[in-house]
Amino acid sequence: MTEKNLGNSFSWWIGEVVNVKDPDESGRVQVRLLSAYDDEMNIADKDLPWALPLQSTTSAAHGKLGTAPVGLVKGSKIIGFWADKDQQYPIIMGSFGKSGDPKSGSNTDGIIEIDYSFGSIPSAAQASDPHPYNPYSALFAARLGIAAIDAGEKIVNSVSNTLGSIITKDVEKKMKEPKTPTTASADKNNKGDVLDTAKSVDPMGKGSPLSNMTKSYITVRNIMVLTSPGGLQSLARAVLTGSLLNLASSLGLGPVLDLIGTALQFQHLMQANLAAILSLAQMDLFNHAASNGGRVVTRKKPPVAVQTLTSKKPPSQFILDFPPDLYVKLYYSIDEDPYPGFITWIAPDNIGLVWTRRLSDEPNYISAEEEIEFIHTDRMTNDINNGILGDFMRGVIMLDAGIAVAGALDNLLGGALSSMADAGLSAIFGAGVSLNSISGFASKLIPGLAPLIGLATGGHIPTSFLQAGAVLTAITQFTKNQALLSVKKNAMQAALVKSAAENDQDTKDAALAYANAKLDSNPNIKAVSVSSVLSNGAKYDLKVTRL
Repeated sequence: MTEKNLGNSFSWWIGEVVNVKDPDESGRVQVRLLSAYDDEMNIADKDLPWALPLQSTTSAAHGKLGTAPVGLVKGSKIIGFWADKDQQYPIIMGSFGKSGDPKSGSNTDGIIEIDYSFGSIPSAAQASDPHPYNPYSALFAARLGIAAIDAGEKIVNSVSNTLGSIITKDVEKKMKEPKTPTTASADKNNKGDVLDTAKSVDPMGKGSPLSNMTKSYITVRNIMVLTSPGGLQSLARAVLTGSLLNLASSLGLGPVLDLIGTALQFQHLMQANLAAILSLAQMDLFNHAASNGGRVVTRKKPPVAVQTLTSKKPPSQFILDFPPDLYVKLYYSIDEDPYPGFITWIAPDNIGLVWTRRLSDEPNYISAEEEIEFIHTDRMTNDINNGILGDFMRGVIMLDAGIAVAGALDNLLGGALSSMADAGLSAIFGAGVSLNSISGFASKLIPGLAPLIGLATGGHIPTSFLQAGAVLTAITQFTKNQALLSVKKNAMQAALVKSAAENDQDTKDAALAYANAKLDSNPNIKAVSVSSVLSNGAKYDLKVTRL
């Protein structure tokens, strides 16, 4: 190193202190620098360079005035720079610590848990607030919790001077997507599908790598769920489960399970698919109670975006009492709604927009599937509670109760499926479309269909029809393709649908989990008895005793 090379370049490094016993007694320490001197096999500690700590301007560091640079200890992690371009004279800028040590074997989805009882942060600092007026500090007792904000229990509007001031607006100016969370914020214990997980944290798809990816997935799933028998039956299962949970919250889980068990013993009087829905709802109730410590927790509706004096309003000439035929409803979360208090409808050409007024208590659903589920859940809850099923759960004695309950549930579920099918067609194809009206909208839904219909009804025979060989070949190929599709569909359906034995085992497992959850939540209970009904109508009684 020569003096002319001092300060002619800057190159920083990170290292670890291995020796603090400076023979010159000037506060120097020997450091093992990453990448430069981390070969411990070939470079001994005694051969490592001595680095000089850089002191603050509050220390004169002259004439025996100031502070001694002896705060570092063996093992301290440090950062510094080379004072010369030959990298012979290291200067220490400062040290840094860590919150704790990683827990062995704690890798969850690539995230390692930290043991905060270790590490380099002094215990006194762990018990103190780094900023007494910061409402977002994790150590501030009156802070606004993110969980409470997400749950709608608290609203971030303003913070008093004694608590500090909100910096959200200043931060948002520098952020591209300040309001859009990432999928990293999703619950890591969530067992739902990928779409539900992405939708829960990014309903409008703004944070997705692909523009509107989540929204497109929602549209595709709406088509699959709301226009197919299997999808509608799955939705009916969710509706029935939600309705029974609503009733169980006031009447208790026992009467609701008795209702299902009584109906399933007479399931031969029900349509097969509806009996299957009822059986699966029974399993869902067990799983729900098991995951909530034996308790019933009903699902909350989304919040409502309320129109205020400062809210934007759509152009008055496009505000209608009812949406035109074939206009499709657009869905927004409460944070993304461009016009709170109004519902947006888009024309079949995907360009024109109109608006209708939102009811005062109408939530901001984020998909057609969610809206149809909640509407029919409320409707079914009322129908069950006010009809013969409600009388049964309230203990009213009825003649042939099982037959009556099975018949009532069969009618109720059948009507719900038909209503959801109508609502699904309207959600996919637009306002006015239902099972009864879809044929009338055929020419509008499928451009070019009207001229073909006109040709057929006008008695005109297409020229291609006279080419018998070509027509026969086309029909044969079409039939072959349809047959292959049918085979693939049946193979996929067989692979996806569980057998009766598998569903029965799931029911037994769910009942056991529920019983264990009841025991765990109440130490005074010695045993829990659970009754359920299997797919063949046979009763399954389970008793779990505390060991």
